Amino acid sequence: MTWLNSERLTDEAKRDSILTGCDIIDRIYRADAIMLRERAPLSYTPEEALRMIEEEYAREVVHDRQTIAEYEHRRRVFTTAVPD
Repeated sequence: MTWLNSERLTDEAKRDSILTGCDIIDRIYRADAIMLRERAPLSYTPEEALRMIEEEYAREVVHDRQTIAEYEHRRRVFTTAVPD
């Protein structure tokens, strides 16, 4: 956050950094979903992943907009045949 709020960065550079980070996170979730569908050894089924996501969400003390968005994204990854 210190780097992102640096006065040296332009608003466009900050926006690009955020979008790059979101793209990386999205790629990780897509890879996880593919792995789960293929049932790689020691992986979870999508149903097990959804159960664990719900359990983790229930343990969260704060459900702010960011937390809600993150969990909704996780749910979509494991309930959609082809994640968008």
